[in-house]
Amino acid sequence: MSLWYESLGYCLMDSRGDILREAKCILEHLSMPVPRSWWQRGLEHGDIHDSYAGLLRDLQKTLMKVPELSEFKDFGLMIALAFMDDDVEDPSVKFGWVDSP
Repeated sequence: MSLWYESLGYCLMDSRGDILREAKCILEHLSMPVPRSWWQRGLEHGDIHDSYAGLLRDLQKTLMKVPELSEFKDFGLMIALAFMDDDVEDPSVKFGWVDSP
């Protein structure tokens, strides 16, 4: 979790309070392979680690500040981001890549 969390932290810091840039950072990082492994294990064993759930709640609060993202009230939708582009062959168009369009 530490490298992923550090990357997210730097991305949020670089946003300098721009809520749309913060939201993009959060959505990019939620769809990366790291959170996918948390949720996959949690869904298989029926147990999500408390720190992951707390982080998800914190990120949701930030996303809720953007009116266009009000549908992210549902934690299930946020978790689904990790699996959203599994079928995409070309990694350069995957949403979970920081430099993806």
